[in-house]
Amino acid sequence: MSVELFLNEVLARQEDRDWLMSNPQILKEGEQIAHYVKTEQMVITEMAPGLLPLAVLAHLTQHALDVNAARGISREITMATLRDVNVWLDGYYEQEGVRGFGEYCWLRNHFTGDLFKLGRLQFRLEWAAHFIPEGKQVIETHIPRGGRLTKEDCLESFAMAKEFFNKHFPDHDAKYFFCDSWLLSPDLQEIMEPDANILQFSKLWDHVPFHPDHSEQAVRHLYGVNYKREHVVNAPENTSLQRKAKARILAGGDINIGAGMRKI
Repeated sequence: MSVELFLNEVLARQEDRDWLMSNPQILKEGEQIAHYVKTEQMVITEMAPGLLPLAVLAHLTQHALDVNAARGISREITMATLRDVNVWLDGYYEQEGVRGFGEYCWLRNHFTGDLFKLGRLQFRLEWAAHFIPEGKQVIETHIPRGGRLTKEDCLESFAMAKEFFNKHFPDHDAKYFFCDSWLLSPDLQEIMEPDANILQFSKLWDHVPFHPDHSEQAVRHLYGVNYKREHVVNAPENTSLQRKAKARILAGGDINIGAGMRKI
């Protein structure tokens, strides 16, 4: 049942459906691992890219629906959350030229009821960073790839998240949204137009200090998961932001991760 749901309602491309069903033995192995995950007998911190991590998630689809339904979370929200797997499948194909999947550890959050897509943004409860002045938790905010990042859509997501967590997690004590991302990098102000959506998104946050990552996240998101800073000289220049970021990094500059908090 779980795999059928995954095939029919989560996976967007026939190529990925065919790939998933191409190896019954790996599907069976994925079912066993999924059982250990559901019963909390196993915490996987790393899984090599390939068919197996996708098979595990396929067998966790019904589990995600059950866990969320027990909290009163709608099927619509759950399925929208699970479909984020397609973004990562497409990204892998763009980089490698073959069907593949290598983001199990991140997508596990979607399939175990720890993360939720609410409008344009994704959210999950997390322990507070040390500089958050109130509460033990924050509502961690993530920006999934795909679609424009408009101020209006983000404000709508924040409103949805406030209502969602108060309703479905009434015991949470989070008083702030928190986000750390290259999209909050103050370095972007030097290479983007002031009215750019990314900079407008950045203005929604009260910025707080965060450790530099020497452009690691920005490079990965701008050019692909296989790129590192030392590879930028060969990075594509298909967009204005790619060109400007490349020039900045090659000149010795950075686009470091930024961080911000926002009162709920």
